[in-house]
Amino acid sequence: MIQTSRKTVKFCWVPSHKNIAGNVGADSAAGRARRRVEQPHYQLPYTDYYPKVRQFIRSKWQQRWHQCHLNRPNKLYSIQSEIGEFQIFGLTRKEEAVIHRIRIGHTRLTHAYLMEQRGPIKIPPTCHFCNNPNEMLTVCHVMIDCPHFRYIRQRFYISPDMKYLFENVSLTNIIGFLRSAGLFKHI
Repeated sequence: MIQTSRKTVKFCWVPSHKNIAGNVGADSAAGRARRRVEQPHYQLPYTDYYPKVRQFIRSKWQQRWHQCHLNRPNKLYSIQSEIGEFQIFGLTRKEEAVIHRIRIGHTRLTHAYLMEQRGPIKIPPTCHFCNNPNEMLTVCHVMIDCPHFRYIRQRFYISPDMKYLFENVSLTNIIGFLRSAGLFKHI
């Protein structure tokens, strides 16, 4: 027995429901209810299913994005492995196109050889900015590693890789670097 603030509470232990007619009936009714399959008498509006459908589609899209990258590696995947929006505000149409080309790693500067070289075998160019015959001319090399652009890059950003660049550096700084380096019109 517990007594608090002038109220008395008594606990009483009941060993089981066995042989108590009302409890046995309640237990059997509950069992029948659990086994019964009955259609609900209410209808959900179809709009209630939209979030589930969106979630399902997004998960399928993410699986496909990941699987495509495993089958054939994709430069954009290294920047954005999770699907989602990429926000661009306050840029001109030309600047937006340049940013998207940089993100996917395909620009006129780095991939013009595909259209210019004749024959079935296309040889990617080496970086003519740093004159290193062992360094291919790629977007990543120009944006992150090329020693020729080191001091111009440092005025606008310092980034260890492309993922960090697009997650932490403003797009106007990236555009500023490309303009200062004289690369903007070649993208």
